Amino acid sequence: MQEGAGLPVASSDTPRQLLDACEAYHRNIALAHLDTPPGSARDARLTEAITQTQAACSLSSLQESSSLSARAGEAQRPALQRLNAWGLGMHVQQRLRPAWNAARSRLNGATCYVGDEALPLLQGFGRMADERRRDQRAVIESAIVTQLGTVNEAYEAYFEEHRRVATDLDFNSADGLWSGVSGIDAAAQ
Repeated sequence: MQEGAGLPVASSDTPRQLLDACEAYHRNIALAHLDTPPGSARDARLTEAITQTQAACSLSSLQESSSLSARAGEAQRPALQRLNAWGLGMHVQQRLRPAWNAARSRLNGATCYVGDEALPLLQGFGRMADERRRDQRAVIESAIVTQLGTVNEAYEAYFEEHRRVATDLDFNSADGLWSGVSGIDAAAQ
């Protein structure tokens, strides 16, 4: 192990790549928050921040970093474990983002049709609560239930992807994955 920039660096370049990706990511996030008003410049910066971390947070890089952390001396191990946990968190975010965006898009785009009127799903709940006539309330509820079925399918796909990510990363459960990312033992909670 060699010392570099206050962080122990293994003979492999993986920890250095993770550290560089972490630094670039946080710098871009900080700059994105300075972009006012929020818009295309901010979105582009956030996308760039995420894209820059993809190579450093690949499955093979994380496995190599984890094995280096396990072989490191006691003094170096905590810093390498924290860096690996950050990389693991970024990897999980990258893998789950498409499924999450699809679920949110389905929720935000869901429209209930009550007679000839198109009503956004989220407004349908308020409309149903405000409706005084039972028969009309039942029609609104039926339209909401129909749309909730499609929204639930999207969220089920998200949670299935979450389980797949945990399995791909050799965790037994979502709680185990959370423990790996946060450094907190879920069983002790």
